[in-house]
Amino acid sequence: MPTDLAKTGFQFLGARPGSFESVILRLIKAPPWEESVANNITMARLRLGFWGTLGFYWPYSPKHDFLPLFHWAVWIALASLIIAALLDAADGPVARKFDGRETAFGRFIDPLADKAIAWSAFSVLLHLYGAELWLAIPIAGIVAYDVDTSYQRARDNKKMQPNQFAKAKQWPLNIGVGALLFAAFLDPSVTPWFNVGSLSLLRFIASCGGLFLWIAFVLAAISAGIYHKQQLRFWAR
Repeated sequence: MPTDLAKTGFQFLGARPGSFESVILRLIKAPPWEESVANNITMARLRLGFWGTLGFYWPYSPKHDFLPLFHWAVWIALASLIIAALLDAADGPVARKFDGRETAFGRFIDPLADKAIAWSAFSVLLHLYGAELWLAIPIAGIVAYDVDTSYQRARDNKKMQPNQFAKAKQWPLNIGVGALLFAAFLDPSVTPWFNVGSLSLLRFIASCGGLFLWIAFVLAAISAGIYHKQQLRFWAR
């Protein structure tokens, strides 16, 4: 009974793609939707990450002067990203427990969810911090890695064997983005009602976030090198 309730809860959390999402999925030639717990979790993660990230823009909306509670959208957005990251960690174990199989839709949508969440967060970071080199370089590198691996996977997925650096990249990326976004809470220009009066704390958190982002960038670069080495070995046969 607890297992059935948990499975129902995960299915309700994600649910099948809506009409707008279905149009987007058809445009990018996604495989047909397949009902599974893992796919529902991935859809929930995609929605939480993408739409939650938009909450960071709400304090800059011209309407927020008339709706001061819009400042709470920043908290909601951060909570959404944290939940999305936790769901990413739970995706694999839950799929093995409840589904026992991998679907074509899941193989397609899982990396897409990672990219949609990360790129949405990157746009917010560049908006909050500006295109400083310490931030722009790792972001540009990770985006280039995502585009490159997507292109290689589209050519022939069988040639690409997952490597530990690709998997290890996700956690420092999540921590770095989360820390940089959390540092925005300490900025009185973003959340004046949460001003702790300590710029040193803001700088420390932002510096830690930047460091983790660079770690993710380095891991992505190593992973890209491994993938390209696999490609060269394949074509050399």
